[in-house]
Amino acid sequence: MTEIDYDVVIENESEREFYKETHNKILEYLKRNKTSTFWEIVRNVQGSDRRVLRLLNQMRLAGEIALEGVQISSSGFNADEPNKRVQAPADGFNTAVKPSGLSFELGEEYKSIISKMERIVKSRPVPTFFYDQRPVTITTSVKRVAYLDSRGDLDGKRIVLIGDDDLTSLALGLTKRAKEIVVFDIDERLVDFINLISKEKRLKVRAYKYDLTKEIPSEFSGKFDIFLTDPTPNKISFELFISIGLNLLAEKGVGYVSFFPTHQAKSVDFQKILTERKVVITDMIPRFTEYDFVPQTYRKEDLKLLELFDSGGERLSFYENNTRFEVGPKSIREIKLLTDEERADFIGKATKRVLENPTLDPAYRKNSK
Repeated sequence: MTEIDYDVVIENESEREFYKETHNKILEYLKRNKTSTFWEIVRNVQGSDRRVLRLLNQMRLAGEIALEGVQISSSGFNADEPNKRVQAPADGFNTAVKPSGLSFELGEEYKSIISKMERIVKSRPVPTFFYDQRPVTITTSVKRVAYLDSRGDLDGKRIVLIGDDDLTSLALGLTKRAKEIVVFDIDERLVDFINLISKEKRLKVRAYKYDLTKEIPSEFSGKFDIFLTDPTPNKISFELFISIGLNLLAEKGVGYVSFFPTHQAKSVDFQKILTERKVVITDMIPRFTEYDFVPQTYRKEDLKLLELFDSGGERLSFYENNTRFEVGPKSIREIKLLTDEERADFIGKATKRVLENPTLDPAYRKNSK
């Protein structure tokens, strides 16, 4: 067997140890499942889609795995052993009953909303990495709404979203059950689009163009019951967005945030921020938030590998946990002020790449305004 060439897999040196760990986790997963596919591995192990794709190809070249059609198996398996495949948890849940672990299904109301959202997203603005946009799948947006419903965080609530390239606000609005839904986003294209769809569908959704890192309008401070945000997965961005959300909530409220991304090593820093802000984590749902497949992030050689490994299943880039926490009178709501150094480190890796080379940005390529 040849050794894995991690220089082919990773995109910067900080990822090396993480993808060495991912290599071992894939081997462990295949021991339990006997056979799998590329998209099942991305969905159930860890790592970003294109890096996992390169890693799997390295494992194939090293003779560690076999690829027959689209089925991936460990080369060390005994073909005579019975297949004891471990089934992944079901996706979605029935909101008529309280979720129990990961065994749930979306009810008919939410299946209908998925169909409506599929039509809506066809005309949404092309995502841009200049604002570090990385939309989740349609199913994830609707699952978020259904989860709020199951936890009593939807009916009659005032809900605010800090950034919404996912269009979760529209999925919330389609239920017709929230009292008010407000979106703050820096992207004028998204603000206009959300307001247009809201007007057409007569939804209780209103989007505003604000850079909340600089200013929170006084009329919105302390107004909401629930906030949702999905910040860039670094400590600075996470704390800033959490502090803004806390400031927008009334004396008691609930926050939702996705973190512990599977495409980079876990950090206790995120938990410490929530603890220091004196909020109580009530739920952390693994593998909940699935980020949509973005073909524009693939190199030419990656696309060739995708043709080799693609099983035709539902695509995704990576996943995160979904976390719910409760906020009370003693929670710390002061807005985090960024130093000049922190502002330089605030943006994500994808944003830094397109600032250096705008042609890597999906919206730039489509000549989006």
